[in-house]
This record gives sequence, C-alpha cells and structure tokens, in this order.
Amino acid sequence: MTYYALMIAGDNASSFDVLFEDGQPACPSYALPLSEWAMHELVTAADFDHTRTMLAGLTLTMKRPLPTGGWLDMAARVPVVWDTGRAALVDVEVASEYFTVHFVVYVPDGGGFGGPAPPRSETFGECRPDFVLPLAHADTAVYRKVRPDATEAPDPGQTRPVQPGLITFARGLVSLVQHHHLPAERVHEMRARFVAPARLGEPLSLHGCDDGSFVVRGEKGVILDGGRLTVSATAMS
Repeated sequence: MTYYALMIAGDNASSFDVLFEDGQPACPSYALPLSEWAMHELVTAADFDHTRTMLAGLTLTMKRPLPTGGWLDMAARVPVVWDTGRAALVDVEVASEYFTVHFVVYVPDGGGFGGPAPPRSETFGECRPDFVLPLAHADTAVYRKVRPDATEAPDPGQTRPVQPGLITFARGLVSLVQHHHLPAERVHEMRARFVAPARLGEPLSLHGCDDGSFVVRGEKGVILDGGRLTVSATAMS
C-alpha cells in the first residue's frame, strides 16, 4: 500500500500525510485499485478485445473513510450500457459499505444495438481557472507497475508507455486535497471524463476552479475533462 501511495503522491510524498503507515488515514483513491477487478471481469465475461477497450469515465463516491486493514466485501454490476451508434459505453458499478466506484468502459464497434444514448458529458467550460497545479512525478514507480520486470524508467529517447488512467485520476485527487488542505475524511466524490491518454513522464497540470471543477492537461491538450471534486462540510465517520 505504501508503494501505491508513492506512485500517486510522487515527489509530493514528503508533504502527503496519507501513506498507509502507523495509523495514518487511507487515501480515498485507494478504492480504485481495489475495484479494478470488476473491469477485468467485464472484459473477460463479455469477450471484449482488451487491447481496444478504454476507460472513458470514472466516478468515486465515498460513503465512509476507508479502513487501513481488514476484509472488504464488494459487489459489481452493470446498471446500463449506452449506445453511441458506433461504440458502446458500459457503466461498471462497484459498491461496498465504504465507497461506490463507476467505471465507464469504451467499447469500439460495440454500438448500434438500439440502447439509450449516453448522457451529455460535463465539460470544464470556458471559466478561467483559479489555480494551476503541476501533477506529481514518480516515473520509476509507475513504470514498474506498467512493466513489472523493469528496474528503472525508460530512457528519454524511448517511446514512453501509457500511464494508467487510474494513476492520473488519483494524482489529480492528491493535488486537490493538498491544495485545499483537506483531510482525507472530507472527500465525498470525484469524477472526470478521459479524453486522451497520458504518457509516462509527460508533464501534466491540473487547471481548477474554486467551485470544484477541473481539467487535466498534458503536452498535447486535455487528458481529463469534466472533472469535479465535492467535499463534505465535516469529516465523514
């Protein structure tokens, strides 16, 4: 768990008080890797081509602070499949007593079955950001997740692998929590839409507004759009 915390906190780890050690609180984004099994089950059960399916959207809703140990019961279901015409968008819901996660999986060439059209996506709009935050770097740690047999990050001249979307999302959450000086127990919900992949080592920045909306940008444009963080007035128990 500490290794995961280092991946998401990166070079901000020294000032990040959520490292899963000595009774410290668990970062809400740890619910994401705990829930990732449901997407793998979907791809296997539906016989999708895993090389072509992509994560299109993500919503994390916290009900209670995550425990730092013990057993966790989860259940997954597919509440809706949207039809864009050429592609399908599958909503995978993972629920526990502590959180609910919604993964939206993009399935190319899976549309045209007469299903409901997807809801209109929230965008960042034209508001001028109130702040810009550079997202943390931990290239070697993330590279070892993408390439488990590797011992170090790729050379600058090599083609950089895609950074896992869950890491990009979680780093955005960490940056917002630190910027607003929020305790982990006050995070209620975070959502975003994936519009482009980020490459490992690519400089990313979060452009946010004080109302909780944000977008993450990379070298070639927007990576996450329609982002929004909502917090509870008091710490959840």
